[in-house]
This record gives sequence, structure tokens and C-alpha cells, in this order.
Amino acid sequence: MTFLEMALIAFAVSIDGFWGGLAYGLKGVRIARLRLVITGCVSIPVTLAALLSAIALKRFIPVQAAQIVSGAALILIGVMSVVNSGKSKDERGAPTAICLREGVVFGLAVAVDASVATFAAGLAGAGFALPFIIGLCHVLTIGAGNWLGHTGARRVKLSLRYLPACILILLGITRLPIL
Repeated sequence: MTFLEMALIAFAVSIDGFWGGLAYGLKGVRIARLRLVITGCVSIPVTLAALLSAIALKRFIPVQAAQIVSGAALILIGVMSVVNSGKSKDERGAPTAICLREGVVFGLAVAVDASVATFAAGLAGAGFALPFIIGLCHVLTIGAGNWLGHTGARRVKLSLRYLPACILILLGITRLPIL
């Protein structure tokens, strides 16, 4: 598999990160550079494990299991966001940045989702550079989505209280395999 093919795969699996970053930005929450790097770094070992699994256990890992975990994680983040959006500003304060734990959970959600494609790419002969390219793409797409959402929310100045949570929940639902 060529570098260009791996870069295209990495970009494709990072689109969900863009929407997640956008959702945070619409809430007025900035994702600091360090949290972006952490999110990208979380992607590397998860996708590397998927790549190694594909190489070693091609016939034994159900792809739907990874889709279920990823979808459930995104839905959980969305539900947590709905609960926090329902509280008054005095109860929750005005969040301006994601915490480390939320950054790691978000990183795991997009990484598990990317691991499905990484697993498939591993079956097709992807190289060990793929997890690192995916990590970099996650940093770039999440950051771009966050910047765009934050900038747009400031300009529009509408109360988009539940929209970010709905975006995350819908992302999670789309990741679940049809039962």
C-alpha cells in the first residue's frame, strides 16, 4: 500500500474527529493544542493494535465489535454533553476547554472508529506508518473543526445549547452496525 493510499485512509477516518471538534467549538469550548496532541497520541496505539491484530488474527476479530464500542463512546459523550447543557451556568460554570479525561475519551472514540478501517487496511497490506498518519490527521481535523465551530458560534451568537450533543449522539448512532 502506498503512502498516498494510507494518507487518504487516514483523512477519511478522521472526518468524525472534525465533526466532534466542531461540536465542541459550537459550545464555545476550545480544545487546547496539548489536548489535541493527546487525542492524536491516543489514536496511535489503538490503531497500531488494530493493524497488528489484522496481521496476526485476520480471521478471528469481528469488525462490528469495534463499531459498537466506537458508537457507544460517542453516544456517551453526547449524552454527558446533554446533561451538562441542561444545568444552569452557575451549576457547571462556563466551560472554555475540555478536560484531560474528556480529551482521552474523545481520542479513544475516534481511534476505535479508525481502528476498523485500520484493521481492513492491515488486511490489504498497510504499513506501520498508517497509525502515525491517522494520529496526525486526527489532530488536524479535530483542531480544524473546533476552530470552525468556535469561530462560527461567536459570529452567529445563537444559543446552540443542544446541537453539539446531538451531533455527537448522531455520530455515535451512525457508527453502530445495523442490527
